[in-house]
Amino acid sequence: MKEIILASASIRRKELLEKITKKFKIIPSNIDEIYPPNLDLFSVPLYISNMKALDIYKDHPDSIVIGCDTAIVFNNTLIGKPKSKDNAKNMLLRFSGNYHYVITGATIYVNNQKYEINSINKVHFKSITEQEIDEYLTYDEYKDKAGAYAIQGIAAKFIEKFEGEYDAIVGLPSKDIKSILKNLI
Repeated sequence: MKEIILASASIRRKELLEKITKKFKIIPSNIDEIYPPNLDLFSVPLYISNMKALDIYKDHPDSIVIGCDTAIVFNNTLIGKPKSKDNAKNMLLRFSGNYHYVITGATIYVNNQKYEINSINKVHFKSITEQEIDEYLTYDEYKDKAGAYAIQGIAAKFIEKFEGEYDAIVGLPSKDIKSILKNLI
């Protein structure tokens, strides 16, 4: 059986992959997450997941390598991780009473073949007050999270509903990865 490598240091992705298989190791990719400026915003995570997976696969060609990336698109703008608490507050205020897309790209390299998953999910926020946001920001959950929140965390109370795959919103399109791995192992 080929060794499975997750090219990510994300605790969330590790936990989700453990639901599929217990036998894998983690080798994070350290690529610069730069993409062509003319790339469609909904394709950016897939592009970056490919770069992450390929970065590790080139040194481990006898393995199955999984790379992932997640981004948020709101009003035709790519929303990244907040640079400050004020930046996080502004993001959450913009999401209040609106919806945005959470896109998770996943790329699997094995036997010189590439499998790609581009999971596009829609998240609807309730209308939330500045006071609710300020209270939420007293926790550090917003740090290092695209859009300043995690659907599985404290901010779950802000979510009215979502359309798509919960695991993909968290950071790993588990259903599709499980299906691909089932055919490879």
